Amino acid sequence: MVPSHFARPWVDRGVWTALALENPFPDAACCLTWQQSDASPALNWMLDYLGDSDTLNREWLRAPE
Repeated sequence: MVPSHFARPWVDRGVWTALALENPFPDAACCLTWQQSDASPALNWMLDYLGDSDTLNREWLRAPE
């Protein structure tokens, strides 16, 4: 399962099939993991920007509005 906006190009080309769920999944907590000993300024910026689970869901997992 992947966010629909990530899958859309493959579904549109017929490579993947989208399944309609009778009871769609609600938003779930979202987590990132990384190797702390190998952090970079870019990773630190991304973690600061995404902040918490709500922001991560809104910015990363939901389709752009």
